[in-house]
Amino acid sequence: MARKLARKYKKEILTLGLILAVVLVFKGIQSAYAALMSGEKDTLSTSVPDTAADHEISFVKGSAWALDDTLVVEIDEDATDFTIPGGLDYTDVDLAYDTTEAVLFSSAGANTWKVEVDNSNDTITFITPSSGTVPQQDDTIVIQIGTNASGGDQQITNPSKTADPGEADTYEIGITYDNGGGGAAEDTGRAIVAIIEGVTVTATVAESLSFLIANVASGDCDDGFGDLLDATVTNTTVAFGNITSFGTFYHGCQDLAVGTNAGSGYGITSQEDDQMVSGSNSIPDTSCNASGCDETDGEPWTDAGTYFGFGHTCSTIDGTGCNAEYSTGNSYRQFASIADSETAQQIMANGSTPTVATEKGRVEYKLSVSAFQPAGAYQNIITYIATPNF
Repeated sequence: MARKLARKYKKEILTLGLILAVVLVFKGIQSAYAALMSGEKDTLSTSVPDTAADHEISFVKGSAWALDDTLVVEIDEDATDFTIPGGLDYTDVDLAYDTTEAVLFSSAGANTWKVEVDNSNDTITFITPSSGTVPQQDDTIVIQIGTNASGGDQQITNPSKTADPGEADTYEIGITYDNGGGGAAEDTGRAIVAIIEGVTVTATVAESLSFLIANVASGDCDDGFGDLLDATVTNTTVAFGNITSFGTFYHGCQDLAVGTNAGSGYGITSQEDDQMVSGSNSIPDTSCNASGCDETDGEPWTDAGTYFGFGHTCSTIDGTGCNAEYSTGNSYRQFASIADSETAQQIMANGSTPTVATEKGRVEYKLSVSAFQPAGAYQNIITYIATPNF
């Protein structure tokens, strides 16, 4: 319930006027008045409605403290709109003064404060120790309630919103000190808190994807994959040229570079339209060494004189990069063939947003043909598809 402060203060002014009138009529009779508290403040960890929050209440009591007296903190003086969970107890509360951290428990003792929580009436009562020390007059008292207390795991939930959007509901936090002396002075104070919805800030970050195929110099390709006979490579072609050395490896390299801000990363798949063909003749896709490889499983391919064909591998240059089947450039696979109804295979991937601006994998295309391979100009087309996962 939002506080009707103006009405409340008007009532207090009227009461004060009556007291002054009585004093004027009965001259010579002196009355005792409650010593006021000062500096009352309640800082919330969040002011969002219907949200659990920590409280840090601070104040200065203007008179002396005593043993076995009572301090009551009432969360919302005029109603019970805040929700104190049933599990909140002394372990969710800290009380400190001067340089002293008070010892709190469910019962008072020597230098031990008792803490009572009444979640029906939204009050937390502190009873000063039965013996020992208490705060001094004008000490600043700091009470923490919630997860900000050492060991605290319970929080008080803010009320629901009743005022118009953008207008705060205000609530009074009552603080009362009673020495139980039957008419003796009390110290009282109030802190005011405001509950208001948070400001929603929005921004849309544009999706981005870049993909580049770049030729790699022959020397760099040799450094990564061994000193083999070189193809002539551009960004769009790998030309093995005239094959005159049979049973010998030829190779060429390209870099696949991808950049994206997709939250679930990206994947790059590869396919060939067919095996390398010349008319009715074809250069088969490699089966690697005797262990065998295909479009899905990678295996070593080191014997150019016995095992012929066309294949590829991939070695990570930056980022996460190449599929684990390539074993960082030590194992080879066939390209999946569209003509043979084979499914495109993943050559590079990252399951989360890349941590480098551009992830890069180096693809080595490798070829070996036998002396019995029919003459002809052979070719196929390799297609790469980069897909961001937003």
